[in-house]
Amino acid sequence: MTITLTQVRDIGWSFWDPIGLKDTDCPRDEYDSYIRAAVDMLQNGQSSADTIDFLVTAETEYIGLSPREDTLERATRTVEALVAIL
Repeated sequence: MTITLTQVRDIGWSFWDPIGLKDTDCPRDEYDSYIRAAVDMLQNGQSSADTIDFLVTAETEYIGLSPREDTLERATRTVEALVAIL
C-alpha cells in the first residue's frame, strides 16, 4: 500500500501538532519535514521508540518548545497512527 502525503499530514495535524496550529490558517505543510522524517525512520526499520524520541526532540529542540505534559503522549499516538498505515 502506498501512503500519501495527505495521509501523513492528516496524522501530523490530528495527533502531533506541537505548536497548536490546526485551527489556524497556517500552511498545511508546516510539519511536513518532521512527519516525513518519522515515516522514513519507520520505513527504514527504526523502532517506534526511536521515532517517538525523534518527534519529542523535534518539538523540544528543533522547534524549541518547552516540554508539555502531553508531549510524549502526542508523539506516541502519532507514531502509532503512522505504523498503522504503513
